[in-house]
Amino acid sequence: MLPNSTSSSSPTTVINTINGLEDLAASTLKTIRTHGLPATPHIFQRLFRHFSAPQADLPLSELLALLAAQDATAAGALAADAEVVQEGALALRDEAGRLVTALAGTEAVLARYGAVLDGCASTLGPKNSEGLLVQSVALLAQETARMSAQNNLLVGELRASTARVGQLRQSLAVVRQEASVDGLTGIANRRAFDARLRRQLGQAKRNEAAPFCLVLLDVDHFKRFNDTHGHRTGDRVLRLVAQMLTANVKGKDFVARYGGEEFAILLGDVDEETAAAIARQICSRLAAKKIVKRETGEEIGAITLSAGVSLVRLNDTQGSLVERADQALYEAKHEGRNRVYVARYHSEL
Repeated sequence: MLPNSTSSSSPTTVINTINGLEDLAASTLKTIRTHGLPATPHIFQRLFRHFSAPQADLPLSELLALLAAQDATAAGALAADAEVVQEGALALRDEAGRLVTALAGTEAVLARYGAVLDGCASTLGPKNSEGLLVQSVALLAQETARMSAQNNLLVGELRASTARVGQLRQSLAVVRQEASVDGLTGIANRRAFDARLRRQLGQAKRNEAAPFCLVLLDVDHFKRFNDTHGHRTGDRVLRLVAQMLTANVKGKDFVARYGGEEFAILLGDVDEETAAAIARQICSRLAAKKIVKRETGEEIGAITLSAGVSLVRLNDTQGSLVERADQALYEAKHEGRNRVYVARYHSEL
């Protein structure tokens, strides 16, 4: 049975007054307006949490850059999708126009052929001369040849159209695949994660005996790592993390790049303790890897992860489930990183 949503991690900073909450909300909204960020629940929550305990979070400038990059990525994906849909619609319109033209030509030839047949039928009779008969046969042969040629043109156009529509279908399938895959790591992207989470929440509510857990993981000190070793090495680290996550989950589980250096796992048919154990195993195995800078052969040191775990509850929405996991991740990072926290209570590596 899915548990009811009754408890969550305690925030590090407790705000005891309504005035304090109002001040934090005002600062959050002012920052969103000032920097032109979309007023989404995720961005509001992330900034609100920053202003609640700024000393434990990223510097505001880094956080704003991260949020802006995530928003630009999502906007870019939507724009690319709209462009692809428009191109597909135009291609189908052109294809329909070609078929209409081909069919109109065939209709004209058919009408002409029918008129010739009607004329021959009304003209020919038992008393017709041999010359008229020969003339009618020649006319029929000519129009039959015309009709056959037009029919061949139509058949050719239909075949070509079938091939073009097939190519369009393949192109759209490729686009759909690309739209759901993160280009850097090769795993699912944020959009695919949102769609999968939506489906799993629906299934969990229809079948209360099918719980699942969400694990959010973040690469510790990734910006500092990027600044020190370069973005190419940072990209390799992100690919390594994606490979490590994929290698340590079962086939029915789901791994995605949530955004930036943050990753997400949906673990089916597990409780919080099992999900936390899987997360610890991933963190331990990654930390044991020797990271070497390819260009220089320099050994860089260990890469660690912080993780937050949340078990789905009966009345969860996508936002509430992600918020609990995100809060647990925040606690893990605040308490020193390289550890796993569960949303209802915490468990240290």
